[in-house]
Amino acid sequence: MLAWLRLRKFLLTFLFVDAVILSLVYLSMFVSDRVVDNHALLMRAVEEVRGAMNASRWMIAAGRFDAVRQRLGEAKAMTQAMLVGGNFGGVHYPSFDDEAMRVRMLQVLEFVIQLQRLLEEGKSEDSVRQPYYRLHQQAARLVDSVDRDLLAQFQRERENLRLLNRSVLLGIMVLLLIVTIFYRRSKEREREYIEQLEVLASTDELTGLDNRRSFDLALRNEWNHAVRGQYWISIALCDIDFFKRYNDALGHPAGDRCLKRVASILRKRVRRPVDHVARYGGEEFAFILSFTDRAGAETVMRMVHEDLHTAAIPHPDSTCSPYVTLSIGVCSLVPRSDISIEEALEAADAALYQAKANGRNQTCHAEGFAIEAD
Repeated sequence: MLAWLRLRKFLLTFLFVDAVILSLVYLSMFVSDRVVDNHALLMRAVEEVRGAMNASRWMIAAGRFDAVRQRLGEAKAMTQAMLVGGNFGGVHYPSFDDEAMRVRMLQVLEFVIQLQRLLEEGKSEDSVRQPYYRLHQQAARLVDSVDRDLLAQFQRERENLRLLNRSVLLGIMVLLLIVTIFYRRSKEREREYIEQLEVLASTDELTGLDNRRSFDLALRNEWNHAVRGQYWISIALCDIDFFKRYNDALGHPAGDRCLKRVASILRKRVRRPVDHVARYGGEEFAFILSFTDRAGAETVMRMVHEDLHTAAIPHPDSTCSPYVTLSIGVCSLVPRSDISIEEALEAADAALYQAKANGRNQTCHAEGFAIEAD
């Protein structure tokens, strides 16, 4: 389930980042193409106007007035298309964004109209040529200035587009960095959450000791090591004497406090990484003492009894002591492949019942059990 949640979260994050990156790239490409296309069309239109104007000058010199009228008509239509953003020759031309260039193209249009009027009103070819050359020269200068400004503007826009593309690239890199950081932090939080779950799954909530599940796993692990290494291991089961009477006399909250104090005392006797103590269930506790034979286990259990006696937790209804005590059953052995963990636990449990039968507040060791290796 956690793996599926992680996969789904990763896929959603990936799709989101992918969509954002594609949007940024598309926006950058769209803006770049739009700017380039608009400038290309305007520069083409200005070039067409210049070509028509220049052609009309040579046609005037050759006396081809009808051709001049046609070329001036083309220049006029092209100029109007650029001014209003209209169509000419099946092509839609954008309008000028720069107001200064727009004003100059309006002046060019006025010159073209004056040239057309001059042709219509001229009485002779000679009377037309000189005024025409003068007006044409003024219009040509305006067209050249617009062309230069368009080129300069295009270069500025191209530089701006480069900056935009770099910004988009930087934004993508920052976004990927943020996603990477977010993903790593998410993984860290997930790992912490899993560790917390593992702790909760392996820890007794009341006492803070290992629970039965954790004890069973630890015992199996230590047992397998002992089978391979052929060394001693001791298993001790502990039971608080007359704990039901304790609860009946003082109440369950007091019983919980008693369990916590006993757990704290037992925890102090586990000092090596290979040793374990756990709440086995109810008022029962259990020890795993690796590299510990019968004599070593007896020493540890004697210290447990002494610690409890020193703690002097009052027990109002115990027949063996005025204080809380433990009955303990121990099974010490060198594990073999023909001996099961369950058999060792049963032997320790039998020793525990023997301790209770003998009057409680004592430790008994399993007898009549194959405890040594061949």
